[in-house]
Amino acid sequence: QAVGQIRFDYAGNLHTFTQNVGYRVYALPMLNPTCTTPAPKAQLLTAGNSDIEAIDLGTPDADAIYYNLQGIRVDAANLTPGIYLQVKGATATKVRF
Repeated sequence: QAVGQIRFDYAGNLHTFTQNVGYRVYALPMLNPTCTTPAPKAQLLTAGNSDIEAIDLGTPDADAIYYNLQGIRVDAANLTPGIYLQVKGATATKVRF
C-alpha cells in the first residue's frame, strides 16, 4: 500500500496516513529514548520555587478546538472531510469529518 504521508514526532514515533488504513502511529524502539518538545520561551517553566498553584485545563463543556495533522489550528466552521485532532477542555481526541 502506498503511504500518503509520514512524519516523526519529537518522541521519535512514526506517524503515517494511508487511504486504505488511515492514521497510524508506530513507536520505534530506541536504546536511550528521550523526548524534548520545543515551546515558545514565554511558555517555559523553570525548576525551583513557583507561585503556580493550579493549571486550568478548561472545562468539559468548553467549545472544541480543531487542529489538522500538521498541528495547525483550523476554524470549526471551515472543516473539510478528513482527520482532525479535537481539543475540548483537557481531552484531545482524533475525529473524522
